[in-house]
Amino acid sequence: MKQLCFVLLAFLFASLLHAQPIANKQPILYGQIERTDLLKEPYNRWYDSAYKAYQPEKMTMETIRKINSKEVTIEIFFGSWCGDSKRELPRMLKALDLAGIAPAQVSLIGVGDGDSL
Repeated sequence: MKQLCFVLLAFLFASLLHAQPIANKQPILYGQIERTDLLKEPYNRWYDSAYKAYQPEKMTMETIRKINSKEVTIEIFFGSWCGDSKRELPRMLKALDLAGIAPAQVSLIGVGDGDSL
């Protein structure tokens, strides 16, 4: 059973590595991506403005800064097509940046919308 799960996960991961366009929609980011991908068209349209505009609450930043950042790795799963992700991903990354969490400690994993697979 473990081998079957591993094979299915490997197949899913391999099939999701590249952005796949949907008719008349922006391409979806699949699999592990780099932050620089969010700075490119068309993703920068929503990422840049949301990142710059967000000002985290003082209490939120104090809480994040209490974490021993050298021992933390963070995996963020998001949908480049999803309104909630478009709002929250830039906020999360800005808060982590301001808290001193190194970008190398943060993995970004794009997921599909279910209709495009």
